[in-house]
Amino acid sequence: MRIICAIVAAICTIILCSCATQESIHPPLSIERPPLPPEASFNKTAGRGGVLLITLLLKDGATLPFMLDTGAPATILDESLDSRLGKCLGTNQFGYRWFGTESVRSYKAPKLCMGGVKLLTCDSVMTGDLTRILPNHQIMGILGMDCLRRYCIQLDFAANRIRFLDPDHLDTNDLGNAFPLTIFAGNASTRGNMFGQRKARFCVDTGCNVDGMLKPTMLRREMRKQTVGSAGQIKSPAGATVNQVFFDKFLFNDNACYHDVNLVDGVYGNIIGLHFLARHLVTLDFPRQTMYLQRWSDESFVDEAREFLKGLKDKGQLPGLSKGARGHFYNDWLLVKPSKSGRPQVYPVSRLFYFWTASNSFRYNYTVVLASQDSEWKLQRAWRTDANGKMIEEYPVP
Repeated sequence: MRIICAIVAAICTIILCSCATQESIHPPLSIERPPLPPEASFNKTAGRGGVLLITLLLKDGATLPFMLDTGAPATILDESLDSRLGKCLGTNQFGYRWFGTESVRSYKAPKLCMGGVKLLTCDSVMTGDLTRILPNHQIMGILGMDCLRRYCIQLDFAANRIRFLDPDHLDTNDLGNAFPLTIFAGNASTRGNMFGQRKARFCVDTGCNVDGMLKPTMLRREMRKQTVGSAGQIKSPAGATVNQVFFDKFLFNDNACYHDVNLVDGVYGNIIGLHFLARHLVTLDFPRQTMYLQRWSDESFVDEAREFLKGLKDKGQLPGLSKGARGHFYNDWLLVKPSKSGRPQVYPVSRLFYFWTASNSFRYNYTVVLASQDSEWKLQRAWRTDANGKMIEEYPVP
């Protein structure tokens, strides 16, 4: 197998997830439902290399980018906001499993609003150095489960919209497959047919920026069963060396096929990550402890398009890349509801691929198009971005 350390920049956000502290068990919720914020937008890169960002408003009128993280038991603000939060209530050690521990400060929770509606959180929040945790994303806070568990939240990745729904009047007819949620110690987990495992428990973590994590023995078993594209090792900031595997194709127990599944050793447990969730319309009904997943990604023709790009690279005809460049073509699935046959009904068909290099300093982007059923794939566009997706150079296409 080719060894690459792909998506290390994104892996730096792999597990903010699963923040763990001994004080994160929340008291039972009141039956009273909080006021619901209006529908709002989130970033288009969420689940496609980026974390999920929403905008919140502080009491003093400042608008701040927050990461929405179902793997974080508590809401955390960046330490640059300390001067706005009043008297420090104390310090503590907080554990980010992927990043190790750090000293954090505790303050009375400020008023956080979304669309003019105050969000309910715990009575206190913590502050820490979020630039250390998320160096490639300028965020000022992490909205955690102390807040999110009070709401029914829908994440529409096709429209890049977040909706707060009434759990007592939720129409579940078109929300997809239902999975029971267990909320304990500030984490939401489920059992279901996930990544080839029928009985294993998985943490549902929007702060994990890959498809997921499997315990090492489970991951090795799936490597023998599934179509592996490439594999390598990465090292977490906390010092753990783990395996990272790119599956070109991953067949689930119900014969559902997903392409370009990126899994990492679950040394901290099994996790369903943001990249997998973003292939669906996701409804997280925390008050009624149910998750709904309605698949919205049309991944047909992925294998054909990938082989076309590999062929161009092997001939030295792919702009920006040499024949010997080491990396992996990673498909950005199309977020539209697929037809019952699983194949698109309208031409032309286009697919976007990223090529992740071993150094991961740059990302090479390629759009390929199939004009009709009888035509051949053609390269439509080629460009290079930095690890954060900022345009650096566009290449002429022959």
